[in-house]
Amino acid sequence: MTTAHHPIVVAGIPKSIPKLIIHANTVVAAFGANTTLFPSPSPSLAQVLAAIQALEQAHTAAQTKAQGAAQVRDVKAKTVENHINGLAAYTQVIVNANPDQEESIARAAGFKLKRVGRRSLPPLEVALGQAPGSVDLKANKAVKKGARVFHDWQSSVDGGKTWLSSQSTNDANTTITGLTPLTVVSFRHRVNHRNKPGPWSQVVSIVVQ
Repeated sequence: MTTAHHPIVVAGIPKSIPKLIIHANTVVAAFGANTTLFPSPSPSLAQVLAAIQALEQAHTAAQTKAQGAAQVRDVKAKTVENHINGLAAYTQVIVNANPDQEESIARAAGFKLKRVGRRSLPPLEVALGQAPGSVDLKANKAVKKGARVFHDWQSSVDGGKTWLSSQSTNDANTTITGLTPLTVVSFRHRVNHRNKPGPWSQVVSIVVQ
């Protein structure tokens, strides 16, 4: 399996709620102003706008110190974060397909790029499988020689809002099948050592064929 080395689209999620709202609105405005470049964002801009509005209302309610309002606000904030991460994943696919325009594409989407050294392997490699609707995954996370570990795999079709687990493997590679063609699917991986799972890898996305 071979994977081109592309710069990573950074979602740039702010920690504070007001800054998150501003950032999310900026990204939506950027996508809306470049519909030719981003014809079918996933999630849709309508979904993101609705989530932003819900967060704004929840944030206002939380400032009243009403019981439970802060928890509701945090849930709404997480939804907005997931949507922005989804748009960043969608942008990553377009950046990967247009390496000569990567800087301008990321900027047009309201995101920044993080450069990755070409000699280092990415934590998770993804490539189209031989069969339609299949994707090959390969993890490059270092594992101590002789260690008995499992490799956990997950995929998401909604920009990371929800994740579906695939069968764990002994090897650091697997093939995910049964995916819907022409959809953006995100993947992540972690090493599970003696039922002590490690952190999930960075999310990698691809348009399934």
